[in-house]
Amino acid sequence: MKRSRRKRGVTRRLALVRWLVPIFIGTALLGQSLADSYDFSAFPKPAATKRPLGETADLKLGPNAAPWLPRFIEARRAKLKIAGVPRQIALFRGDGSTSYLAVWWPSVTRESRFDFYKIANTNADIANVGPVRTVRAYSVSFDHPSGLRIFAGEPPVAAITIHWYSLADYDADRRLILLTGNTVDITPKWAGPIVDVVDIDGDGQYEVVTSDDLWQYLYDTPPGAKLRLPVVLKRANGDFVPACRQFDSVYRKWIAAQTASARDERKSPLFRAQALTAALLGQVQIGKLADARRTATALVDFIRTVRQAHRGPRNGDADLQSYDPDDFRDSFRRLLKRASRFASLPCVLEAGADTRYQRIERYRALPD
Repeated sequence: MKRSRRKRGVTRRLALVRWLVPIFIGTALLGQSLADSYDFSAFPKPAATKRPLGETADLKLGPNAAPWLPRFIEARRAKLKIAGVPRQIALFRGDGSTSYLAVWWPSVTRESRFDFYKIANTNADIANVGPVRTVRAYSVSFDHPSGLRIFAGEPPVAAITIHWYSLADYDADRRLILLTGNTVDITPKWAGPIVDVVDIDGDGQYEVVTSDDLWQYLYDTPPGAKLRLPVVLKRANGDFVPACRQFDSVYRKWIAAQTASARDERKSPLFRAQALTAALLGQVQIGKLADARRTATALVDFIRTVRQAHRGPRNGDADLQSYDPDDFRDSFRRLLKRASRFASLPCVLEAGADTRYQRIERYRALPD
């Protein structure tokens, strides 16, 4: 009975600033990397763009600002009944002759408002401006590489970071908005939250690194330290496709970092087991199933050793004692057996799935 309850418990774990801060005319935002949600330090970080910023706004929007812009902002602010002034404003050139105005309004009752406006027929005095997209959240801001053409043959993008409830990084929801028509959200939500948008191999085309959070409840760790797995996506034919194997060397560095963390005796057994599990999943992701089997054996042995050393009630660093090594052994045997069917895919653990739920069904790690 105790073992059954323990199994159900582990199964549940697996179930799954000031008036116009900078106005960026045309193509440029200084590169602020999309922050890590886990230790993805092995993956390259985007360098600050060398493109000119254009005009930095002052109280009058600068001597070269189009006259319609301050008039529009003031009229819109009055219509929305917002007492403060915008925190961030940007003008982006979109597809063809269309431009887009993005405005991050100040918080009202702890909620910020972020608007995209489509601009047509612009000249020095007047512009036809219409709203096309609105986001309301705790905080919304622009990120690198907003305003740049980062995917071959496609319009520029706006990269925004949304915090729904707090400024904690694990609460960040990063979106990619294609600047065409009434704007198109192209965020690959099926692959997990976006961690970075960066040209990993230097070929001029950006990759998207996401954080597969399917495994985050395997261990009872704090929200900001959950187990997450990097997924690399490339843009092809207007869609995102998995490309993990293409960056095998980067994954190997990440796996090595997780393995080193698992050997760090200064960390609690729970965090060391989680790091070793991350290394195992990374090996599966790039098709190194033989390595993953050896890591799985080491993980089960580690959990068994901790349980033998910490008999009795749970206490702090000994939390790993509540995990059954036999359950983990059986679980990862099943996972590796299923992964062998997809071992030739670019990202094995994504299994070519179109949705999160397909991945859950293919890789449910413990028996029902």
